[in-house]
Amino acid sequence: MAHLVQQAFGSNNVNLYEDVLKVPKDCSLAQLRKAYYKQALQFHPDKNDSVHAKLTFQAISWTYQFLRDPERRARYDEDGTIPRDQEVDGEETSEWKDYFDRIFGKVSKTKIDEFAMKYKMSGEEEKDVLENYEKFRGDLTRMLEYVMLSGEGDLSRWMEDYINPAILAGKVPDYSETSMKVINRINKKFGAKAPKKEKGTD
Repeated sequence: MAHLVQQAFGSNNVNLYEDVLKVPKDCSLAQLRKAYYKQALQFHPDKNDSVHAKLTFQAISWTYQFLRDPERRARYDEDGTIPRDQEVDGEETSEWKDYFDRIFGKVSKTKIDEFAMKYKMSGEEEKDVLENYEKFRGDLTRMLEYVMLSGEGDLSRWMEDYINPAILAGKVPDYSETSMKVINRINKKFGAKAPKKEKGTD
């Protein structure tokens, strides 16, 4: 049976830092905790009750609990092996929810929505969007998997508010041709117009 994390993220080669918590390997404990909070909120059972979300929430919680232990983290950093001590049918979602609540306090749907409102259109969101824009070479579909609290409705806004200005300023490479293919495909589905490309981004 696959490990909890591998089952949730659909890969035997999942990286606990980059794929699960979205942090660099050399992150501090404080950065690890912040990343856990951000990622877990997206899949918190009080916000999202789908089967996959529950499994992902468990996997994120397990990863934080695992990496916050210095000895276990050091072993993982050395060989990249996820121990087989947590199978898919191990801890219940409710137990991981209690674990999350012990660290951060109880989280309501309202609190999660408030967090989302603060994140949207913030400097932190802009940073996440531009980092992933470069990482995935303009593939907005892949970016949706890594920019938290995001959906297809955010893509045009990202292009207009963050990506096009950053291209014009020379802060990021121009992958707009790839990005616009995704935008146009989604807009056809919803019958909307794609955002105009800024002058100078050709």
